[in-house]
Amino acid sequence: MSQRLELRVSPDVGEDPWLLASALTAHICYRRGTMTARAVRHAHSLTRAGAPARMAWIVLVAIAVLSFVNHAVGSVAIAEKDPEPLMFALFAGLNAYQAVVLLVPYRRLQPWAWWLTWVSVAAFALVFPLTDPELGSFYLGAAVVSALAQAITFRGFRSDRT
Repeated sequence: MSQRLELRVSPDVGEDPWLLASALTAHICYRRGTMTARAVRHAHSLTRAGAPARMAWIVLVAIAVLSFVNHAVGSVAIAEKDPEPLMFALFAGLNAYQAVVLLVPYRRLQPWAWWLTWVSVAAFALVFPLTDPELGSFYLGAAVVSALAQAITFRGFRSDRT
């Protein structure tokens, strides 16, 4: 027995295959009862913001995860001075928290997650004037890239408020 599937897609989907696939998946899950109506509205919300916002989000997640691994390993293997292991552990915790925020509420375009992500950008930027300029330049570079990625995603967060 075949059923005809009718899907009404909003005009902003256009020709973007990612948005169409996301809308189709959400609709099928909703029809089967495996997804609530609220979850359908929020399913792959970052995909509604467009390809640049998705790529910026991937950059932010990559920076958070790679920084977490760097600081977690650094707290055990690299840091030799007494205050450094604690600083590495604190940054590892901040990066783990940032990764969780980026993977769940940030992806759903919740405005508080966008504002909270600026905390890690500021923390990375503050390392530059407080440490060796050679080491601080890496942190400053990560802060600049993160700030640019944040700026790219801003439009998606603003359009979600309407």
